[in-house]
Amino acid sequence: MITVRHLSEKASLYLAQKAGKPEQIPVLTYGLELIIGETIKLTLLILIAYVLDLLLPMLLIFCTSIPLRVLTGGQHCSSSLRCLVVSLIAYVSLGYLVTYLLIFMSPITVLLIAFLASIILAVTLDKFGPGYSVNYSNSLSRPTKKVIKLSYMFLAVWLVAILTVNVLVDNQALCSTIIISTALGIYWQALMITPLGHRLINSVDKGLCAIGIR
Repeated sequence: MITVRHLSEKASLYLAQKAGKPEQIPVLTYGLELIIGETIKLTLLILIAYVLDLLLPMLLIFCTSIPLRVLTGGQHCSSSLRCLVVSLIAYVSLGYLVTYLLIFMSPITVLLIAFLASIILAVTLDKFGPGYSVNYSNSLSRPTKKVIKLSYMFLAVWLVAILTVNVLVDNQALCSTIIISTALGIYWQALMITPLGHRLINSVDKGLCAIGIR
């Protein structure tokens, strides 16, 4: 059976041989699988979000969490299909959570949630540090200090962005949707780099495998 992982391994082997850098195969495999997998995921996410009328919040969550995930790493399921299933369930659930929170949260509460997200991510990064999934080869190098700094820079840019949105966007419902959705993307990715997030994904991964999702 042809899988995203299989295609990524084949492509990374070819590219590494062409470049004369076979030691880069694990890194290339990780990167290519992420790109291919996220492209498929984004396509399905847009279709599902459109059908469920959750297009804006789900896209905002996705577009916040994925760049951060590229920098910080985080746990994956042990197959691309299960990773896809878990991601779609997570994004749909978070999308519905946005619509629920918008019902009763004031603009001040929305901003407090966002600032709390930034604090939690900063503490999480400081305590656990960015790292690649344990499901990938141990030959993957740990992120450099530059990558860690980029994670904090992303967080700073996000804070500036949501403050700008809060000032410039007159439509309060739209403003709150943007802030809450992106904050939930931050919360989700912060969870993914913690031991709790690793245990959660591992448990779900085993459960999906047990019911036949390979």
